[in-house]
Amino acid sequence: SLLDTGVMPTVEVSVEKIFASELRQRIADLAIDLLGPDGLLANRTGGAPVDGVFERLYRAAPLMRFGGGTNEVLRDVIAQRGHG
Repeated sequence: SLLDTGVMPTVEVSVEKIFASELRQRIADLAIDLLGPDGLLANRTGGAPVDGVFERLYRAAPLMRFGGGTNEVLRDVIAQRGHG
């Protein structure tokens, strides 16, 4: 693996972070589209679909795009280090 050889997998980690954070956002958006306004109910309100999982995901998904570096900055890292 790259870590065994002492190479930091910066590009690979950046690609995974962008993919995962944008996938979470798409899943959250789709869930709210499918569930309608009920999808935005928090579990504490009672009657929330799937115990409010999608409400939490909908609120948290945008933050995932910024934690660990914004996706735009990470795309620059990939372009500079991955494609020289």
